[in-house]
Amino acid sequence: MFATVSVWLGTLGGDGSWASGVSADGSVVVGWAWNAAGRWRAFRWTASGGMEDLNVTYASLLTDGSKLAGAFAISPDGRYIAGWGYNAATRRIEAFLLDTRRTWR
Repeated sequence: MFATVSVWLGTLGGDGSWASGVSADGSVVVGWAWNAAGRWRAFRWTASGGMEDLNVTYASLLTDGSKLAGAFAISPDGRYIAGWGYNAATRRIEAFLLDTRRTWR
């Protein structure tokens, strides 16, 4: 039998957040949250680091004007995050798959 526990994850400065994926061991949660400017942003939450805006953490991967709007799923081991965002280069809403263990330059 599994225990059910609710945990407040916080926000990115806006009015709310929604969790949509959890790693198998429950240590990593992903979702989307309003930021202080009222925009959707993809997040990752851990007990040690709290809620982080994936747009900040992985800013080097994004072209000017592109945004990671929401994270919907995470792999069981917490390595891969899937979601959607806006690609300014193509001017389209597109899916993303983020490898969080890859060294980005």
